[in-house]
Amino acid sequence: ATLAAAMRDMAVAAADRVPCTNWPGARMYRYRNRLYAEPEASCAARLREGEWPQGLSFDLGELGTLELVPATGKGLDRARLPEVLSVTTRVEGEQFVPAGKTHGRPLRKWLQESGVLPWRRSQLPVLRSAGEIVAVGDLACAAAYAARPGEASLVVAWRGRPQLTEA
Repeated sequence: ATLAAAMRDMAVAAADRVPCTNWPGARMYRYRNRLYAEPEASCAARLREGEWPQGLSFDLGELGTLELVPATGKGLDRARLPEVLSVTTRVEGEQFVPAGKTHGRPLRKWLQESGVLPWRRSQLPVLRSAGEIVAVGDLACAAAYAARPGEASLVVAWRGRPQLTEA
């Protein structure tokens, strides 16, 4: 009966909606004509925010850890990266200019276009310097901080992350 009710809810919701059905210990979502079932605990996990000094990993709580992994020419330019980053959730209405782009877009729209699952968007760690976006989790870095070919760089690695996108 619960499955039949969930399937009915998923089928009758408008195409641009993200219906959610709660079961004991789990949640089912429909997004872009696909069904997702996840443990309730992972959907309800809260992002741990705070200051992140370079050279250390950052504990996100139930959502895993962030690390900065040395690289060359990809990720964040070491020379432009501050010694301490802030890890926060997204702020409504903010703009984001991803690497390789010259114009900003609302972060909300960028997340939609990138296929980030709607119920995960509030769990996405946003790395900042003086309030400016440096990177969005391990998905993208800001153009202002992006490494150029051959530059010493750091790549954001998110260990133990939940599924964030459709792919």
